[in-house]
Amino acid sequence: ARLSRREFAAAVADLDAAITLTPDDAGLYRDRAQARLGLGDFPAAVADLDEAEGLDPAHTRVFFMRAAVHA
Repeated sequence: ARLSRREFAAAVADLDAAITLTPDDAGLYRDRAQARLGLGDFPAAVADLDEAEGLDPAHTRVFFMRAAVHA
């Protein structure tokens, strides 16, 4: 919910907690990458996208987000 409200710092904190509980959920890393992009933290966003891709190589949204980082 915080991500959709563009509350990026709070979203990162929420997603950090969620990832601690469910570290194998690629969607959580993708969402945290999106929040980090919103904060302008591109290196951390790329690291999250790498993690998401490693967990779910077929996750197409990750590829689109990676393209946005490098655009």
